[in-house]
This record gives sequence, C-alpha cells and structure tokens, in this order.
Amino acid sequence: MNQSRGPSTISGNFKKIVDKTSNMASSLKEAVKEKAANFKEVIQKRTENAREQIQGAAPPGYMARGAEFVNSNTTISRFVFVMALFLLFMAAFNIGVSLIQQYWMNSKSPILIDGMVSANKLKVVSTNPNVDKSVPIYRSINQEYGLEYTWNVWVYIEDLNKIDNNLYQRVFSKGSQEPGITGVAVPKINSGVVNELLNASPGLFITKNAADNSLYGDKNLHAGLVLVVNTFDSGSKSSDFLETIHIKNIPLKKWMCVTIRVENTTVDIYLNGILTQRKKLNNLPRQNYYDTLIGDSDGGFNGFISSLRYYDSAIHYDDIQSLYSKGPNRTSIDTSMSDNIQNYLSMNWYYNR
Repeated sequence: MNQSRGPSTISGNFKKIVDKTSNMASSLKEAVKEKAANFKEVIQKRTENAREQIQGAAPPGYMARGAEFVNSNTTISRFVFVMALFLLFMAAFNIGVSLIQQYWMNSKSPILIDGMVSANKLKVVSTNPNVDKSVPIYRSINQEYGLEYTWNVWVYIEDLNKIDNNLYQRVFSKGSQEPGITGVAVPKINSGVVNELLNASPGLFITKNAADNSLYGDKNLHAGLVLVVNTFDSGSKSSDFLETIHIKNIPLKKWMCVTIRVENTTVDIYLNGILTQRKKLNNLPRQNYYDTLIGDSDGGFNGFISSLRYYDSAIHYDDIQSLYSKGPNRTSIDTSMSDNIQNYLSMNWYYNR
C-alpha cells in the first residue's frame, strides 16, 4: 500500500535545498575573498619592489629627507623658500630691465652718423634728450684702469683746395658752437691762439703741410690728422688745458678708418685697424655735455665723413678690427652727394711712411 507524502516531507526537502544553496554561496564568497587577498598581496609585492628599485637609484635617504623637508615647517625651510622666490624675482627683474634698456632707452654706443655726409657742410648732432632725433652721449664710467671711451669715424679727403695752411679743418668735434669756442675754422695751436679749442674734447681735424717727395700728397703737400683732447689742469695758460696728437702723410682719395681709444691718460689712434700713434697725456681727459659737430660749411674740407660712432668704454682690438672690416656706410645722407666712392687705403702706406 502506497503511502502519500505529507507536508512534513515537502518541508524537509525544501530546507535541504535552502541549506545547500547557502553552503554554495558561502563557498563562493570565501573563494572570491581568497582571490582578492591573493591579488592584493601581488600588488603590494610589486609596489614594494618598485619602491626598492627607486630608492636604490637615489642616494640613501634622499627621498625620505626630501619629503620630510617639503612637509616640514621649520625656520630653515621657510628661509630657503623665501630665498628661492627672491632669486626668481631678481632674475625676472634683470630680464625686464634689459628689455627696457634695449627697446626704450638710448644706446650707450650710439651711431651719430649712419651713412655718408659731405665734409664741407656742417651737421650738428644734439645730445639734448628733449630735442628730436638727438643722440645722447653717455660719459664714461670709470673702469678698472680709469676713464674710458672710444670714437670711430671714416674719412675721405678729396683734395686740399679748401684747407688753409694756418687752419685746422674739422672732421668732428664735441663742444660748444658759441663764437670763440670752436669757430668756423680753428687756428693752429702754434699760432698762439688756442681758446677756440678749449671746448673740443675730443676734436679730430685735417691739416695740410709741405712734404718733400711725398708719395701721397697733392702738389708737394700732404694731409695730416690732428686730435685735440681737453684735459684737467690747474695751470694758468690756455695751452695747459689741451693736448694734441699729430699724424702726418695721410693719403688723399682713400677711405681711412680712424679709431680714437682712450683709457685713463693713454690715447691710441688706429688707422684702418692698425695702431699708428700712442700718447700718454699729462692730465686726465675732460668730457663735456655739448653737441657733436661734423664737418663745417665754411671751415670744412672737400671730402666725406661716414659712420661716426661713440662707445662709453675702451673697445678691444677685435672690435676695432671688426669696425674696419665692415667699411664705411656709403649711403648718402645728403641727397646731392655721390655714393660711388670705393677707394681704400693700400697696405703700402704703412710701409712707405
């Protein structure tokens, strides 16, 4: 006789199913937890290995000390931080000042004539910053050996027709235009009249003198250069306040690069990059704030002047050679001038003087 399943039998079977499912869920949970733990352990091991490699590449304790210093708030760390900010500020400040000087301030090595002008026409270059197109000339700041400055100019003498035997004809001079100071034509010093030169510092002039058998003269005459430098002196005579340097036998119809280099009381004159004359002044040279005069309408000479430039220091030999190698700027500032003059001084001049 078959017996039917009662409610108690069904309830028992359902409980078994629930228990079995619960056991499977617990087993799955434990397996997942175990896998996660293993994965975490692997990650930790790899992290430790990477940290050991990085620490091995750095000096012992470097990273620890660096982290400690960054996170610290000690007096030393604050001081170092402030100093770093100060250095960054000074670097930015110097860069800013350099940019301002380059783009908005006047150059301390200005070009007064960037081109070619006639020597028998007066050109005045103002040093007054309030005047349009002025070119301020900065006085030399004493360097290791004292006062320093340099002037450079190119000169071309066409002939000596306008040059009087008793006069200096101006190439350029820095001084006053007042009557009796520079005048139209400057009398020679040996004539005893020197007051006209008292405010020309420096002044470069052309003369002519008789020269027997001169290879470079014009009808037995040759040109000469005279540099005038005003100096400081307590003497009572006018002649005590200026000193001159003479260079004879200057060729005609040739471009000549004249560099005047002053260092303390030593004056060097370079012609075409070669030291031609040196003089030790008796006193310190004097500088002034007057305008720069180039050529002269009445006291000039037949010829041309080009590329007049000033430096507030005694430039080096390499710089002098560079100026000579560039040659004169033959771009005519005067529209009536010819710009096809290309003759340069032969090296034979230095050997046949």
